[in-house]
Amino acid sequence: ASSASSASSASVTVFQHAFDTGSYPRVVVASGVQLGSLTANGPSLSVVLQPNCTVGSLASKLIAGAVESTPPSEAEVGASLGSVSVKALGAGSVYLLQLPSTNTSSQLTYRQPAGRVCYSTDLPPDRASLSRGADPWAECDADEAVRGSGDSYAYRVALSSTDTNGDYYVSAAEAAAAMAELRCCGGNCPQRSNCAAETFLLFPPLEDERLGEIDRFNLPQAEYFENVVRLNYTWLMGKPGAGCYERLYADLLPSPPSPPDEVGSLFSDGGEVMVTLAQAEPGEPGAAAYHSFERLLQLMGGEVAASNETAPQLLDQAARPDNWRLAQLDAQRLIADVRPDYGLRTSARPGFVTVDVVGGPGVPRLKFVYVTEPAFVALLPSDLLLLSAGLLSADVLQERVRLLNTGCLLWDRSQPLPSVDEVADAIAEAQANASELGARDEFTLRLVIDAHEQVRKSLAGWQELRGELLLLGDAVDGWGRPTVYHLPSCALAADCVGDNDRTLEAWGESYTRDSLLVAVSLAAAFGAVAGALLTIALLRVLHTIQRSVYRTKLRAATLQLQYAGLSARAARHLLEGLGEKLPKPPRSLGCIFYSMFVLIDDLTLIPLRQYFLSGSRGFRAFVSANVRRTDPRAPLATFEDFYTLYVLFCTQNEINPLSTDKLLREIRFDRGLGSRRGGLTMQTHTARRIRGLAWKRAGPLAAATPRSPFSPLSPAAREWSGGGGAPPALERVLTRGWLAEAALPEELPREHAEALADFIFDQCELGSGREFIDLDDREAVGEEAGQKAVSVGFASRFEAWCKREGRPAVSLDGQLWASALPTAAEFFPAVRVRVVYGGAWVAAGGARGGGGRRGIVPIDHAFCLPAFGFFREAEFTWRYWASA
Repeated sequence: ASSASSASSASVTVFQHAFDTGSYPRVVVASGVQLGSLTANGPSLSVVLQPNCTVGSLASKLIAGAVESTPPSEAEVGASLGSVSVKALGAGSVYLLQLPSTNTSSQLTYRQPAGRVCYSTDLPPDRASLSRGADPWAECDADEAVRGSGDSYAYRVALSSTDTNGDYYVSAAEAAAAMAELRCCGGNCPQRSNCAAETFLLFPPLEDERLGEIDRFNLPQAEYFENVVRLNYTWLMGKPGAGCYERLYADLLPSPPSPPDEVGSLFSDGGEVMVTLAQAEPGEPGAAAYHSFERLLQLMGGEVAASNETAPQLLDQAARPDNWRLAQLDAQRLIADVRPDYGLRTSARPGFVTVDVVGGPGVPRLKFVYVTEPAFVALLPSDLLLLSAGLLSADVLQERVRLLNTGCLLWDRSQPLPSVDEVADAIAEAQANASELGARDEFTLRLVIDAHEQVRKSLAGWQELRGELLLLGDAVDGWGRPTVYHLPSCALAADCVGDNDRTLEAWGESYTRDSLLVAVSLAAAFGAVAGALLTIALLRVLHTIQRSVYRTKLRAATLQLQYAGLSARAARHLLEGLGEKLPKPPRSLGCIFYSMFVLIDDLTLIPLRQYFLSGSRGFRAFVSANVRRTDPRAPLATFEDFYTLYVLFCTQNEINPLSTDKLLREIRFDRGLGSRRGGLTMQTHTARRIRGLAWKRAGPLAAATPRSPFSPLSPAAREWSGGGGAPPALERVLTRGWLAEAALPEELPREHAEALADFIFDQCELGSGREFIDLDDREAVGEEAGQKAVSVGFASRFEAWCKREGRPAVSLDGQLWASALPTAAEFFPAVRVRVVYGGAWVAAGGARGGGGRRGIVPIDHAFCLPAFGFFREAEFTWRYWASA
């Protein structure tokens, strides 16, 4: 809506986008508003002029909208308009009622090819006369162009649209086609047009002397258009959107000396033009009531007619339907978009079509609903789609059509027409009392019947409609749904007109609705039972999947523990039975939900973490979390220990570790991103080693504590895994007697062999398959580097022990002395040792990159703890250690 100040110089311009065809906006000029000019253009835009507003210049170009100035009653005056130029294409219409024209003659310039023009005055016939004027071609120069005395755009347009084959002749078929573009012909309009009969007047019988020279129904252009001018068919001069205008007069009697006022230039292609003039003085007797339905002065098809006996009668009154019809473009749209797929009996697609009926004065808004299945009315298509799990669905279409007042019928607007619900109640009361309907109810019922029949014919033609065409009322029930009505077949038959059998009945949907409610109730009950069973099955499936995933994780952990240096037997001993003996989830709802979240984590988050942290990303995450960049020459760890810690890091974070070859490549190309000290490097050395032995540790847990600082076994894990004692495969205590069983070479003195055996028994213990003792002194690596610079080897310690014990010096050159080693130990004279340089391990419990107090953190590398939610009497023995 738009308004302006009281200044008459105010201007308003409104343009609607050409592609905005889904909405129907309105420009409203409120009462008392004065505008200098108003311009409104758009495909579906409408202009509403309220009573007593003033617009100096109105210019509008519409397609599906309308220009309306319709006061609520004849006692009020309509909008005061200056110059008016309205061009309504498509089904657009113009309604200007009660235009102020007191004591002044008026004239209207218009174009409406179908003759749907209503022009009236509120004065009686002895005070005003309606006429077309002496010259029908006064607003069009096409007649002069036909006679060869000038040029006319309308004539040139008519030539091009009529003589389509360009042979300078106009046949009856070409004339009928040109006429059908401008108006709908025949009694089956607007659903079907046949203009062949109306072209006969344009092809009159030929004189006798011309019978053999020319075909009567194929005339030269000049002769054909001469017939058009002779018949005063001004509407035939043009094409859709352009052509000749005509003029109508409402002259006061006797004629005043002043020239008549110009109502404006009104153009409507497929709609209608309705203009009523307020020429009587306010309060003049009979003036306000003269616009009643019975005494409306009307003009149609070029002849003046009045309902009183003194006025001349309309010549073709019997041929013109005195009722309402759909606009031809709207009817053709329903035929093209709805009829093939939803309206015909042979169609198969389910549909829910709403048809909004709008019209001009005297036509209330109606809403029809067409459904291919009655169930779509009992329950909305969206509800049926949800309740039927997608089995019952319908295509939802929305249509908007205009109902045209082909008989110029206007009801006295001071008495509003009843609603559909009120008419239905009046029909029920009349049938109960065997009485007649009132005039207002009869008028509305007739309008509803015509609108229903027009929509039905557009949907199915002259065949039986496939579905139900229903009318919605304004009242709603307790569920908020509008009342639904239907018209029995008798209401559509010609023999019912004027009888009390015409009726508007409430749609009998009770059976359908009850059946649907029973079906919905049964479906809901079945859904509840099926849902409970599916929930139980789903929980069982989730539990099974979770056990399977957990066992898979345990198997992966076993393999990774083997990569970390643990024997397969020891790894299986640690993880034995955890996967098979996974407890069932408790019955409490919280634990059930927790199991779901754990499963979601196993199926989504862990694979995502493996995807994003595997490969190079996982290596960089390990180095960032565990290594502090230092001097590039500082030894970090041997590659074997580095790989062990890397695999344990991957096991802890549930990501897939790289192979040794790929990890070597990552170290080789590590550039220390984000560090100024550079990246990691690796160097290779050759060393002599005794594998299978480890230096003996002091303390009560010496025989049960792993030697390697990188072993994944904690004391609590070792005690648990062996049922209170260490597994046999990890027993470290050496027993005497291996030397007596050993086959010593003759070159090795017995005294030297016994010295070696005593030293080993006193200082060493059995180690795992990955533990070793270097024969020579070497550079301290890893945690040793923080305590000492050199790691003393087997040879130096053995030499010092011999001096302390008074034993003879024993040469450890060559491999002869290795015969005195225990059976579980083996000497390797040349072992390639790879050492990683460029950093230091981050201290546990300390600050990154600094010192800090070292401590023990609870990392369950061995997967010895149960899942969260199943802790009962877990005891962490490390809490009571002095080192903790």
